[in-house]
Amino acid sequence: MLTTVRRVGGIVLTVALVAGLAGIATLFWLVRQEGWLVQTVATGSMAPTIPTGSLIVSRPVEPGEVEVGDVIVFTSPTGATVSGGADGVFEATESMLITHRVVRVVTDGPGPAFRTRGDGNADEDPWDVTASMIRARYVAHVPWVGGALTFPGTRRWLFLTVAAVGATVLVLEVRSLGEQLRARRSGRETPDGGPADAPAEPDEPAEPDEPAEPDEPAVDARSGTSSVDAT
Repeated sequence: MLTTVRRVGGIVLTVALVAGLAGIATLFWLVRQEGWLVQTVATGSMAPTIPTGSLIVSRPVEPGEVEVGDVIVFTSPTGATVSGGADGVFEATESMLITHRVVRVVTDGPGPAFRTRGDGNADEDPWDVTASMIRARYVAHVPWVGGALTFPGTRRWLFLTVAAVGATVLVLEVRSLGEQLRARRSGRETPDGGPADAPAEPDEPAEPDEPAEPDEPAVDARSGTSSVDAT
C-alpha cells in the first residue's frame, strides 16, 4: 500500500512539474510570435480584475474587431497623465503600454477610436485610442508571477530550476519502476506492489485414533460370576 501511494504521489508531482515547465516554455514561445505580448502589470489601474504584479498575455487584434468591454493593450500618448488606481498618477512615455478596458466607441472622428478606463479608476482616460495605437487584446493573466519575473535573470533561473527538479523526479520514478519490475520477475513482489506471501506449509497428516478397548465384564461380588447385559 505504501509503495502504491509513493508511486502515485511521484507521478502527480512529475505531471505538475512538467505542466509548469510547459507553461513557461509556452510563454517564451508566445513572446517570439509576432504581435503577441507578455507583460507585467506595474500598477493597480485594472484591479481587482488584474492585480498588480500579474503576468498578462495578449494577442494581436484588428481595430475593427474591438468591442466595448474588451481589455486592450495600446501605446499611451506621450506626456499624458495616466491614473494607476491606488498607485496614484504618473506621466506616460512614448514607449509605455497601457492595458485598460474599452468603455465606449468614438464615432465622430475620421476613423474608429475608443475610450478606455481602468477597472480600478473612477474616470475614463482623457484621450481617444485610435487604430494606430492598438497593439493587442488581453487573453489571460497569472497573478503575482509577473512581479517575480521582473528581477534580472529570474526567468532563466526559474526555467532551469523547474527543469532540474522535473528531471530528478522523473529519474527517481524510472529507477523505482525498474526495481519493482525486477522484484516481480524474481517472485519477491505481488502485482499490487506489496511483498509476496510465503507459501503455506502442508498440513501434517493426522495420526489415526487408537482402537477403543472393550469394556470388561462386570463381576458380581456376591456370586463371583460375570454379569453381562443381554440385548
